[in-house]
Amino acid sequence: WPAMLRLREAGVPLCVLCLSTGDFDGLGAVRREEMVRSCGSLGVLGEDLSVLDCEALRDGFWSWPEDRVASCVLEFVRARSPDVVLTFDGRGVSGHPNHISTSLGVRRAQRESAAGGGPAFEV
Repeated sequence: WPAMLRLREAGVPLCVLCLSTGDFDGLGAVRREEMVRSCGSLGVLGEDLSVLDCEALRDGFWSWPEDRVASCVLEFVRARSPDVVLTFDGRGVSGHPNHISTSLGVRRAQRESAAGGGPAFEV
């Protein structure tokens, strides 16, 4: 969270979209609560935090459908109108397929939003 800490310190309003509960090992409820607490320490509360739990984006060592990720990101962006969206790098930081899919889906959402006259945001 270092980048988000710096943004918060600079007074930038934050919102977080987490695409999965992290339920691969059956600990989804625990992982969700960890995310709530972690985001709470940054002042990201209530509707500014969204943790998704959808079948297409189940946690695990596999890729997610890029179009589904993009759709979820676009829905969140339309509701929050951020100027910047932070995501993983193209290698998913650690090479995790879910993280790589997230990066690809966010970039796709940006392209689709720009092409369709939707909200503009930087990645």
